[in-house]
Amino acid sequence: MNSKVVCFSNITSDNNFDSSNEAALCFGHFNSIHPGHIRYFQYAALHGAQLIVALEGDSQMPLAVRDQVFCELDRAESLAALDIVDQVIIMDDGSLQDLVKLLQPGALVLGKEFELYSPPRLARAVDQARDQGIDVVYAAGETRYSSTDLLHGTQSELELDRWQKFQKILTDHHIDLDKLLTKLENLSKSHVLVLGDTIVDQYVACDPVGMSNEAPVVVVKELETRDYIGGAAIVAAHVAGLGARCSYLSVTGADDYGEMVKTQLSEMGVEPILFEDSSRPTTCKIRYLVENQKLFRVSRLKEHPLAKDIEDRVLNSILELSPSLDAIVLSD
Repeated sequence: MNSKVVCFSNITSDNNFDSSNEAALCFGHFNSIHPGHIRYFQYAALHGAQLIVALEGDSQMPLAVRDQVFCELDRAESLAALDIVDQVIIMDDGSLQDLVKLLQPGALVLGKEFELYSPPRLARAVDQARDQGIDVVYAAGETRYSSTDLLHGTQSELELDRWQKFQKILTDHHIDLDKLLTKLENLSKSHVLVLGDTIVDQYVACDPVGMSNEAPVVVVKELETRDYIGGAAIVAAHVAGLGARCSYLSVTGADDYGEMVKTQLSEMGVEPILFEDSSRPTTCKIRYLVENQKLFRVSRLKEHPLAKDIEDRVLNSILELSPSLDAIVLSD
């Protein structure tokens, strides 16, 4: 193991770790090092003579994320390979609050995203730092990524982001997680019908080329396109994901997007009841992105009323399903 790397459990058990009030302390899981992390470290290094990175240990990560990231040792070795990093502390035990109390750094430097809201474990560390008179700094500057990164991102980063947002909702609305889980267990016995418009969300990652000589418009180069189910269809997928039996009733075009929606919903455990309408395409909303900004959106849709025969088939399907239904969700 790199000499820069140490485990928090060894620090506490050896009891020979001197505080370093000249150090700047960072924290994160750092599954893959990208330019945003380098800027974060460069900014943090301005606030101390040494840069110490506290790395979230495997055992402290949410279960939904743990199997999707590199092991703590691999992540620590990657950090230690950076010249700007003086020491890496794997948080295999204890909390960031405990480390702040023990280390007594000159500054605790966190990402800008935690300035308005911090998960409870970070909030406790921030309170501890302020109680000890330690500067708490939030890394300034906009984080920018290459255009195609917007369409990817590692599964672990997505899961962690969703987990943090979920924790914020629980805290803001005073929701007890155990009670919520009990209600979700009861949901598994329910049959829910979701009704609404089927939409395919298409994201097009682009690179800016410049301004056109022919007209005052921005010129971009298309890099990559990805399609996702949206509208009421994604609501049905979430209902099924929560454990309920879910039927989804909607109208699509007689096209490839309609087939894509049917296939993906079936794979997600939804029972799709889709009526094809040859007079309209499956609604598609196309968003063009340059770096981390949406440039503009194009909607491909037709809004004329349903034909009488399709309307009758929709109503008959609702009547056939109604005896077994516990709830109907209208998604507009």
